[in-house]
Amino acid sequence: SYVMKDMFRTKPLLMTVLACRMIKLSIDFGTCEATCIAFVMYSVALMDSPENVGHSYHWGKFAMTLFQTLDNPDPSMHHRVKHYFLSLVGVWIEPHQSICECLHINYRNCEFSGDIETSSNVLAWYCLINTLSGSNLVTLNNIYWDVGRKMAETSQHQHLMFVASFHGHIVKLANLSSTSMFELVKGPFQSEDELLDYAIATSKSKLLCGIYFMKLYD
Repeated sequence: SYVMKDMFRTKPLLMTVLACRMIKLSIDFGTCEATCIAFVMYSVALMDSPENVGHSYHWGKFAMTLFQTLDNPDPSMHHRVKHYFLSLVGVWIEPHQSICECLHINYRNCEFSGDIETSSNVLAWYCLINTLSGSNLVTLNNIYWDVGRKMAETSQHQHLMFVASFHGHIVKLANLSSTSMFELVKGPFQSEDELLDYAIATSKSKLLCGIYFMKLYD
């Protein structure tokens, strides 16, 4: 599932090919947890065109239903399937407030199971979709800071920068005097330039995007 997630950001066409290959193998040899990941990522791939939204939602729901038929499935895999479906597919069909509630429940389940990576990813999308839902900007500012602190505690710096980049929008739109959330992500770095050098040296594309996005609000 982590390979699929990285492909979604870097090589979406290859993600589609891999998802279809996994589905074909499942048809030939039987279903498993990876089959559900394949179907939900196939549904994400279909989102490349507005005409495909209905089909995308159908296959995403199918992935969710299929998971319920498996014997003794890994709960963390279910959390990931649910996250991908809610954040990348369901958000285009279902009410945003409903999606946010489901994401928050999924976050709690991820946290309970010890899946820090997925829980942080869920929280990042929880912030973004709360923003799209038209929530009060001051309330959003508080949500972002609560989420940012949780991510800082678990050293999820890449997810934190994703959240911080969107937080810049909130501060600007609401004309708030809130300090930059970059203060939370510094960690061992003494300046944004040091963090930028680290991101370039380690090819952390998501972190780079977050830093550059934040610079739009300097």
